[in-house]
Amino acid sequence: YSLEYIKALPFYHLLDDCSKRTLLASSITCANLTSAYFSYSSYSDRTYYPDGITMKWEKEIQEQTPDSTRFHTEIINAIKDVS
Repeated sequence: YSLEYIKALPFYHLLDDCSKRTLLASSITCANLTSAYFSYSSYSDRTYYPDGITMKWEKEIQEQTPDSTRFHTEIINAIKDVS
């Protein structure tokens, strides 16, 4: 949602490509941190969104992209470590 929101802002189309990528990358990072904190505050060890959806990975997906699943759980673990 955040990507579509940013692209709808009037100034977005005036930015150069490098600035667009930077802005979009920042919004993805912010969204990931927000969902990780929500997951942590909901005592979940995997990404848990406010609408009740939980990030789930099938074995095939874990085998193909192990870092993507690790990414979501490690952010939550990092928040636990500093709390």
